[in-house]
Amino acid sequence: MKALALIFIGLFLACSIDYGDPLVESFRDIPNALLEGFEQVSVRANSPSFRLRAELIESYNAKGIDILREVEINEYDERGEVLTSGRAASATVNQQSRDGSFREITVYSRRQRAEITANDLEWKDNLRQLRSSPQGLVTLRREDGISLEGRGFFADFKKSILSFEAEVKGIYDEKAKNEPRSP
Repeated sequence: MKALALIFIGLFLACSIDYGDPLVESFRDIPNALLEGFEQVSVRANSPSFRLRAELIESYNAKGIDILREVEINEYDERGEVLTSGRAASATVNQQSRDGSFREITVYSRRQRAEITANDLEWKDNLRQLRSSPQGLVTLRREDGISLEGRGFFADFKKSILSFEAEVKGIYDEKAKNEPRSP
């Protein structure tokens, strides 16, 4: 009986437990950090230059992404005045590239005197490009009365290109386009 017990104990101790890939993969879905009521302020020359607020941030290091909920951003000029402000219901940001996808987003640029509203937008940081899904509805409104709405929006900020793929409608006044705008 002792011999059988020793064999059993020996076999038990010699066994290793294989948790398998599914269990290891399931840990990828658990955030490394949860931040509630997050606020980050970047300062340049003793003045805020950028402010990010989020109701919740979930950081997933294994996936290399951060998921933000109820996001607000402000970019400031050297006098501390708001240049750009925006809100999004949610955002997913790549931790390395800073590329991001945004849902239910509105951004206002004081410099451009324009607002963009969209259900979904994708940002490619290194290319400085913004695009919606092919069916994503995007509305652009400028303070001078120009208003465009369409699907399949694309903007390249390096090349100053803006386009829609389909269902474009709106008001575009050539006179308003050529009027000088104050910064």
